[in-house]
Amino acid sequence: MPASFCGVIGYKPTAGRTRFDGVALAPTLDTIGLLTRSVDLLGRAAAAVVDGWAPTESRPPRVGVPHPWGYRRLHEEGWDAVATHAATLRAAGFEIAERKVPWNDALDMWAGLVGDLVHAEMAEVHAQWFEGFSELYRPRTYEAVERGRAVSGARLRECGQRRNELIERLEEAARDTAIDFWICPSAGSVAPEGNESTGDSWMTCFWSYARLPCVSLPV
Repeated sequence: MPASFCGVIGYKPTAGRTRFDGVALAPTLDTIGLLTRSVDLLGRAAAAVVDGWAPTESRPPRVGVPHPWGYRRLHEEGWDAVATHAATLRAAGFEIAERKVPWNDALDMWAGLVGDLVHAEMAEVHAQWFEGFSELYRPRTYEAVERGRAVSGARLRECGQRRNELIERLEEAARDTAIDFWICPSAGSVAPEGNESTGDSWMTCFWSYARLPCVSLPV
């Protein structure tokens, strides 16, 4: 999302492929991201921080184009742009496969799982600090931690189990149609003003939930 909003290249590796210290948000989702002006610089930076970085050249990849999702929160222009890019890739000789993704027909359910997982893990990370210093937290962060504290252990286990299901379904969809990667809008809206919001996360949260890598290209 930051890369899309700023017109630069953004890359987020597969979860678990980068090592880092510091205050976490949601440990099973956290990863280091890179923002660069060129693909060449991105490759050099990734080689420095991503474990086992070994880019390879192969046949032209087969591109998966998911059916649109996002209700009215997503600007239609984003999906129109992706359709144009897909047509350009097809004209250049790339194979394009269109199909539904698992959250197409159950968007609210999957979004609820992602939200509960993030907030529950955030509450666990902050548990010790929150007990002693909750009055020092900014209101929105306080509310986020409180939401996470309300997530039951059973619900947290469900979030993990359903994530495994999502990963399996995405792998099955890719395998059945020989998809090498998916394309979709990088963000569901234009860049927000000020610092009250980091923007609409509809386009990124499900891929992150599945622990998949993402790259954003300024087009």
